[in-house]
Amino acid sequence: MQKRRTMNQEWSTFFDSHLYDGRVIHMIVMDQDTKMKLADVKVGVHILANYCRQNDDKPFELPVSGIMI
Repeated sequence: MQKRRTMNQEWSTFFDSHLYDGRVIHMIVMDQDTKMKLADVKVGVHILANYCRQNDDKPFELPVSGIMI
């Protein structure tokens, strides 16, 4: 398991990832000014890749759960 931060993507950009079994993408959305965490989600890369193959150009809708700060 890789535990260090590997990317700091700009908004509306993309990246490539290898599809290894068990790989999870952990995304955190931060407020640019206050650096406060706004959202946090973990998605298996196979789930995301399969969705993208079947639903070209449609947003990936995530179930809402957790707490709002």
